Amino acid sequence: MVVAVLGASAGVGTTHSCIALGHFLGSRYGKVAVVELSVKSTAFSRIQEIAEGSKLGSNRQFEINGIHFWRQTARNEVIPLLGGSYDAVVLDLGSYRDSERLEEFLRADLPIVIGSAAEWRQHDLITLARMLARHPQTNRLYALPMAGANPVREMRQVLGTSKVFSLPLQQDPFEMNDDSQVAFAQMLQDYLPAAEPRRRFRFRKS
Repeated sequence: MVVAVLGASAGVGTTHSCIALGHFLGSRYGKVAVVELSVKSTAFSRIQEIAEGSKLGSNRQFEINGIHFWRQTARNEVIPLLGGSYDAVVLDLGSYRDSERLEEFLRADLPIVIGSAAEWRQHDLITLARMLARHPQTNRLYALPMAGANPVREMRQVLGTSKVFSLPLQQDPFEMNDDSQVAFAQMLQDYLPAAEPRRRFRFRKS
């Protein structure tokens, strides 16, 4: 299964959600990868440095909690990953910018749009949803990190779909809390095999 996650705008929590989603899927699928689909992004580079406790080398693949992370991945490198040995792949597309990222989003088995529940940022999600309306996807989901019941209900009405969900506060995306387990299970209930527990990774706090 290929899950493509696209942010309606920068700063809505796309990468954070991808990492959490990867760990959730890691308890349901045998082999999972989270792929940073951008050669310019630096988020996964910082994570790799912390996880390995050393400066970055040439190896752009690293592992945390049994999940494989691929940093700064070019689009032409994605196809071999998708055709490889992974049971589930999460593509971090960042915020919507160009047609190449949109193409991967449209190809995915499960496309997810991350938006903000803040009233002053909802326009970004609505604008992107209207643009995506030209590309029918029956499985497309919308997720609003830390959204209350009212914003979710309102956005369902505006977008004309029941597939709008809230993702609860999860300060450490590598540590799946109970609320996040329930939220992801509800959002992905049509795609989940049986669960298997996995080890957890925590950043050391200074």
